Amino acid sequence: MAPKSARKGDRKANHPSPIPRTLTKDELFLATLRSGITDGNLFNTKLYTYSRRTPSAVDKPRPVYANEAALKHASDYFVSLFDWDFQEGRMSTEDYDYMSDSDLEDADEPASDLSDSCKERDTAKATKNQVDGTDDTSASVTPASEETVAVDRNEKSDRPKILETVAYKTLQSFVFWSLTGKISFAPLRSQSSAIHLQTESKMLKLYEPPPCSPKSMYRFAHMCEVEELKLLALEDLTSKLNHDNVLTELFSSFTTRYSEVQEAEVHALVHRLGLTQTVLGTLPMWTTKVASGELGPQSGDIVAKLVQKLAR
Repeated sequence: MAPKSARKGDRKANHPSPIPRTLTKDELFLATLRSGITDGNLFNTKLYTYSRRTPSAVDKPRPVYANEAALKHASDYFVSLFDWDFQEGRMSTEDYDYMSDSDLEDADEPASDLSDSCKERDTAKATKNQVDGTDDTSASVTPASEETVAVDRNEKSDRPKILETVAYKTLQSFVFWSLTGKISFAPLRSQSSAIHLQTESKMLKLYEPPPCSPKSMYRFAHMCEVEELKLLALEDLTSKLNHDNVLTELFSSFTTRYSEVQEAEVHALVHRLGLTQTVLGTLPMWTTKVASGELGPQSGDIVAKLVQKLAR
């Protein structure tokens, strides 16, 4: 009987309890590592997401390998994705402002190849629908080349998870953060080239967290309702505002979508940077764009917030 009891104890030890939400990131990492050592399946899920933007769509899907338990620990969004077979791309693609996503690489699409590109796009979309078992053609963010069908069909029969509203770099950073609690943000595109070069040298170190845009991470964290990560991204974003780029960021399509970002950027402008000659010199150009409707109806809210803050 004793040997039998020992075997039962061993069997129980090989299957630890589900990871509770109360664990710290360090405890989560160790629990996940312990489980991975036992079952040999540390990165047990694969998520596909797009990495490139063309003038009309997104393409070049790439896989990100992650631990399912760590993702579920980070957000109920992933509980829905894995346990309820939630189809992320079918519900929120139209809200994805992929043209302003800094984590997508840019690709030039020659005008002479437009007809061929459209054919490739239609073929890729149809094949993708066959892969994930749907025939929905209403998504506004359309895969733009046959590389969309690169999903490995020889894997287990589970339908591949294709996240259409987050860029590859953003998801890669999120997965790293979900396990370690560490994150690194890339410079804003509106910052100087010198800052970009300075940051790139640090990013070459393999032990550093993979960098992502703070705006892209804020967008994804907002969608996943991860408040801690939203705050980190917003703090990084506002810390990178200066006299040369503050209005560019304040009147960007990204900022117009989130009132919390508008408040933070207006506060940074008024209380930290101030209305310097540089800012005042370019402000008329931006207000003219707002008045003409070029920046969309929400841009008027930003002007109103700015006036209210200055009036106090």
